[in-house]
Amino acid sequence: MMNSDTSIDYAVFELSPEHSRYELFVTWNGETEKLSSGFFKSFISHLKIAEEQIARESTSIKLEVETRNENLWFNKGTIERSQ
Repeated sequence: MMNSDTSIDYAVFELSPEHSRYELFVTWNGETEKLSSGFFKSFISHLKIAEEQIARESTSIKLEVETRNENLWFNKGTIERSQ
């Protein structure tokens, strides 16, 4: 299990076919951990990129930063607090 301050490589929302539910995973250094699952509507209003990807009928939404070393704020705790 990753610590909350572990910098992550990316987070992925896996969506149900009707985009009403999600499962949220974080990945760091090849290790993946499921953080949560639930109704997706509460997240969509906060994530502009999610709205764009859903409009393209994506079954998942991937959040990542370009340069990991410069973005230490993008960690497991950041994702946990946004739930």
